[in-house]
Amino acid sequence: MATRRAYTTLEEFKAQLMRDPEFRKVYEDSLPEFNFVREILRARVKRKMTQQQLAEKAGTSQSRIARIEHADDNPSLDVMKRIAAALDCTLEIKLVPRRKRAASKTKGPKTPNGKGQSIAASAAP
Repeated sequence: MATRRAYTTLEEFKAQLMRDPEFRKVYEDSLPEFNFVREILRARVKRKMTQQQLAEKAGTSQSRIARIEHADDNPSLDVMKRIAAALDCTLEIKLVPRRKRAASKTKGPKTPNGKGQSIAASAAP
């Protein structure tokens, strides 16, 4: 006799939520911010830096770094470039055409060269 699970996995829960068009839109609209936050955290942890150390190198406050890492702050391009430089990284911003509904179910975004159009901003002055 098969045993039934009494829980839902995170992947199953997310798939269930993504069926709601309103939720999907909010989720997809917030991906750029969350991806930026994830990259800051990864780079800072990899370099074994504290928020305070990052703040000092980026010319900002520790509390601002904390707000950015919690997605409670919307930093300017200048602040993002300073954070990237402090992490010895280059900030890259991409413009990727939006997917059409039908195409998004089967394929990734289409662009003329198969890649998103990219604007690279060097973090160093």
